[in-house]
Amino acid sequence: WGASLNHAIFTPQDIRAAQPDPRDRPYAGLLLGSFSLHRVTASSLSTVEIQAGVLGPMAGGEQVQNNWHSLIGVRRAQGWSTQLPNRAVGALVLDRKWRVPVASWNGVEVEAVPTLTAAAGNLNIYGAAGGILRFGQGLAGDFGPPRIRPSLAGSAFFQPPDDRPRDALGWYVFGGAEARAVAHDITLAGVGVRRGVDARPLVADLTAGAALTWRGVRLSYAQVWRTEEFYGQRGGMQVFGSLNLSFRF
Repeated sequence: WGASLNHAIFTPQDIRAAQPDPRDRPYAGLLLGSFSLHRVTASSLSTVEIQAGVLGPMAGGEQVQNNWHSLIGVRRAQGWSTQLPNRAVGALVLDRKWRVPVASWNGVEVEAVPTLTAAAGNLNIYGAAGGILRFGQGLAGDFGPPRIRPSLAGSAFFQPPDDRPRDALGWYVFGGAEARAVAHDITLAGVGVRRGVDARPLVADLTAGAALTWRGVRLSYAQVWRTEEFYGQRGGMQVFGSLNLSFRF
């Protein structure tokens, strides 16, 4: 089982305007807790996750962003007065991954990890299919590194294979893709009279990265390239990274 607390901030491209462009995504803060149950076999990982939290000023997005900007000497975002109002949000997420050996030589393995995901709730509704291909040693320890949903999520936990010494170095590099059919995203659609933008029905992610495991510690980095999420989005493909440090007890 697992539990997590997540905080997300969404802003339009131009944070200098007190009245943001209505054709851009609205300001929104999201504070979300989740509880998940996992069933693990040698070749699959099944996850049921319940997400619940609050969208709006109660999430503290304005305070987190502008206080951080003040600390590092960056211009403060001016349009938070227009952010989406408070709304309790939640979703149920179902996820299944498979581990498919492809090849191995001299202790180095190649493995495919296809995945299917579905989410439904007033937070978001989507279905996704994708997978990663990874190359390295000690691949049986996890199902890929964790990433921020919605995305090609991996496994928050890791368990070194029984046939490897505890102090053996595990490593892999990976690349993958995911396509999502999106029916609803409250951070784009807006709340009540505070309207948002029209979400694109299909969003794709490309991802690449690497992970290291040693003596109960896993360090991973993933880079994500995401296609436009709404009609009229400027700037083309979004690019962001995910750095994760995990400790096994």
